[in-house]
Formats: sequence, C-alpha cells, structure tokens
Amino acid sequence: MVEQNDRDLIAALLQASGYGARIGKHADQMARIIDENGQLSQTVKSIHEKSDFGRTGRVAKSRVKDEIAIMNMFFEHVYFASDDFIKSALGG
Repeated sequence: MVEQNDRDLIAALLQASGYGARIGKHADQMARIIDENGQLSQTVKSIHEKSDFGRTGRVAKSRVKDEIAIMNMFFEHVYFASDDFIKSALGG
C-alpha cells in the first residue's frame, strides 16, 4: 500500500519533471504502479533516504540524479501512453 509520504514524493517528482500538468490526474494510478514495480519502488525508497524527504519535504536533486532520471522516464512513458496524448496527437 502506498503511504501518503510516498504520494507526496511522487507528486513533487511529477511536478519537477514537467509532466505534472499533463499526467498529474493519474498520480494515484502511478503510485500504485510504482508500489507494485520493484525497480520503481526501490527508486522512490532511495530518493526518500538520500533526500530525507520525510523530514524535509524536499528532493535533494544533486544526490538523486540517477533516481530522478528513472522516474522521469516512467513519467514520460505514462504521458506518451495516455489518452490525453493520443487525443492531442490525433488533433482532438
């Protein structure tokens, strides 16, 4: 089960990625996928630990560059697979 602290971190990463406005409405679904995916859940855990996100509420970007890159690839995949992108690509 995804904890609120993880949801907050995912929301912060999503906003920083530039995809927040486009796929933010899918945040709950993405949180469940992240929770069930070994690599993504470990990546979120690593960001928590290295950034001390639970205490600071901030992502220490300089400490988690590789992890942010992984999460950004996931967000990018979700965006390009979303109905919103498909509609926009089709001119709708």
